[in-house]
Amino acid sequence: MGKPENILRLSGLSLLTIKEDDTIIDADWGAIDIFELDGVYSKPEELESKKLFNMMSLRDAERKSFLENIERMQLNKLFAEERDIRTLKGNQKKIQINYLKIINEEKETSVKVLTKDVTKLRASEQNLQNINIMYRTLIGAAPIGIMLIDKDGVIKEFNSYLVNMFGAKSEEEFIDKNIFSFAGLQEINFLSEVKTVIKDKKPAAGEKRYVTNYGKSIYFSYVLVPIFINKESTEVSAFGIIEDRTKIRELADK
Repeated sequence: MGKPENILRLSGLSLLTIKEDDTIIDADWGAIDIFELDGVYSKPEELESKKLFNMMSLRDAERKSFLENIERMQLNKLFAEERDIRTLKGNQKKIQINYLKIINEEKETSVKVLTKDVTKLRASEQNLQNINIMYRTLIGAAPIGIMLIDKDGVIKEFNSYLVNMFGAKSEEEFIDKNIFSFAGLQEINFLSEVKTVIKDKKPAAGEKRYVTNYGKSIYFSYVLVPIFINKESTEVSAFGIIEDRTKIRELADK
């Protein structure tokens, strides 16, 4: 089994011990990695007696707030925060910092500082948020109906095109509702198509006439295809593309 300091380093963590004035008492390789100190210091021992917050290129006001936080800390009570820092190499980073103030056998107060570089993690989270916003915008503004039904028949996507087509007031009337509870769709055999897609993993397509729960009579064409939500899952959802063909059928009937 590896040494604790090596395990911490491999996990992208650093555990330092500092005095209340932020002087480093004990350091590790993780600190050199996180604060990008390679080239300045060749081993952790060289960090001892140095000021931790100087490693972060903090402005005076930021350093003061750090020291005030340490001063206000209660003994043996974890305090955590995230900070934006600039390394000595000039790179901007977001650091997650956990502090624990302790008293040793000699009645000396020190602070354990566990740090982790969360720059990439937070950037990935922001990217996911941006992608989700773009996805929601595209789905909502699509000039055609889009529906997503999970393996249990629960409606996960139902865009504004479909809301208007069905004569409903909002997406909330459908989202998280079970599609198999819509008796009218069962009567026109649309739900049997949904079951085929989910259970047999086969696509389905067709055109149906349907009187919605809101008394609106519509004709719609549809294509339903099975999709896997992620690579690891064997569970299938049904993705539907639906077009309102009511006006076209009405003109054809005339």
